[in-house]
Amino acid sequence: MMRGDAQVKLKMLHADGGPTRNKFLMQFTADMTRTELNVSEVAESSAWGAAMNGLLGLGFCKSLEELTALPRVSKSFKPKMKTAEVEKNDAGWRAAVKRVL
Repeated sequence: MMRGDAQVKLKMLHADGGPTRNKFLMQFTADMTRTELNVSEVAESSAWGAAMNGLLGLGFCKSLEELTALPRVSKSFKPKMKTAEVEKNDAGWRAAVKRVL
C-alpha cells in the first residue's frame, strides 16, 4: 500500500515485537515485500524503551543522543524468493481475501 497508494519508495523496513522471533516469518515478509527487513535483536521494544527511559531518569545517560549511541544489534533479512513464487503467493492471498469479503 505504501508503494502503490502513497507512492513511497521503500528502501528498508524495520520490525519489532514478538513476531520477530519467527525467522521464517521475517524472511517471508522480506520476500513478499521484496524489501530488506531489519529486525531488532530486542524483540520486546516496548520494554527496551522503558529501560532506556529509566537510564535517562536515573541519570545513567544524560541525553537522547547518548542513548542513540548505545550499541544496537539487528538482523537483516534480504529478499530471496523468486519473483514468480512471490506473485503466486500474492495471488493466492488476494483470492483468499476476496472469498471472505
